[in-house]
Amino acid sequence: MSETNQTLDARHLNQVRDKARWAWDAGGDARQLKFNSFYQFEIDVRGDIGKILAQDIRRHRLSRDEIAAALTNVSGRTVSKSLIDAWISPTHDHNFPLCLLHAWVIVTGSTRLLEFICAAAGQFLADERRNDLAELAAAELEAERCRKQKRDLKQKLSRAPR
Repeated sequence: MSETNQTLDARHLNQVRDKARWAWDAGGDARQLKFNSFYQFEIDVRGDIGKILAQDIRRHRLSRDEIAAALTNVSGRTVSKSLIDAWISPTHDHNFPLCLLHAWVIVTGSTRLLEFICAAAGQFLADERRNDLAELAAAELEAERCRKQKRDLKQKLSRAPR
C-alpha cells in the first residue's frame, strides 16, 4: 500500500472512530441520536466495509471463487462468489456477516476489516507486542500512583501529632 493510501486509510479510520465516540458520548443508544445522523453513520460503515472487502480481495492472490471456497471450508457456512460480490457491491443491500470475520482473517490474511470494526467502536487492535507495551505502560502508571500515595501518606504521618 502506498504511503498516501495508508495516510488516507488512517485518516478515514480516525473519522470513523470520532463518529463512534460521538455516538457513544450521546448515550451509546441509537434512540438518543438524531435519526438522520445515526442512519448516515450506518450507511457510511456499510459502504466502508464493502470497500475494505474489495481492497482485500484485490490484494489477495486467490480469485473470488477461491476465496469463497476457502471461506466455506474454514467457516462451515456456504459462501459463494455471488455472495462476495453482493458484499462488496455498493448497490446491493447484503451485509458481511460478523460470524465470518474470523474466516476472512484466516483466508485473506488481512486484519483491516477487524481493525475497522474496532475503530468504529472507538477501540484499536493490538498485536502481542503492542499489548505488552500497553500493559507495561499501565503498570508504570499504577506504580507512579502508588509512589504518590506512599509519599502523601508519609507526609500526612509526619505532620500528625503523636
